[in-house]
Amino acid sequence: KAKRKTQKKKRKRKHRKEGMKHRGVAAGVLYALALVFEDQHRVLDDGTPSAPLTYLLPALLRVLDAPAATPLADSACLYALQCVHYALGDYGPCVAAQSGALLPRCCRHAAGTGSVRVRQAACQCVCALVLRAEAAVAPAMDDLVRFFLAALGSGVPDEVCVEACRFWRVACHSDALQAKVAPALPQLLPLLLARMVFSSDEIAALRADEQ
Repeated sequence: KAKRKTQKKKRKRKHRKEGMKHRGVAAGVLYALALVFEDQHRVLDDGTPSAPLTYLLPALLRVLDAPAATPLADSACLYALQCVHYALGDYGPCVAAQSGALLPRCCRHAAGTGSVRVRQAACQCVCALVLRAEAAVAPAMDDLVRFFLAALGSGVPDEVCVEACRFWRVACHSDALQAKVAPALPQLLPLLLARMVFSSDEIAALRADEQ
């Protein structure tokens, strides 16, 4: 529990540092919302008709509909995805009702041309949807399998690759989705083995840690 509190404080300090970089109003509001979602996501989706997520989620969907084509838009998209990820942690009724709308938007940003951090955050949201919303995810699993196989390939940023590994772990633990994962194993295993090899920089860093 103490470790989780320490990690939470570190994330907040990181959020505050990042928030100072982006002075656009939309990005600033979404940055503040991300902090609120992190601490109060259970209150935001309390199961009542007037729950704040009933109007906040549609607003977040509109942000995710816009391309992350500029630094400010990229920041706004990142904070919107962080809000979604926190909301998916509890998967309340409002989030469940919007899961079918969230999935394609998160997938588009995961495969898009935004920053690495936007792609990483989008992949995290997809993984959370795979874990929480099997019924909504099942029709798209063939496309997800193809994308997350490609996300393990060479040239893909490490941050995105790590989330791809998370996808396979979550999908393989789902009884409902295993049938979609099994045919991909002959392609998946060599990709995972190739990614297990440390680069020269990683080896140097490990040796430095030992000293």
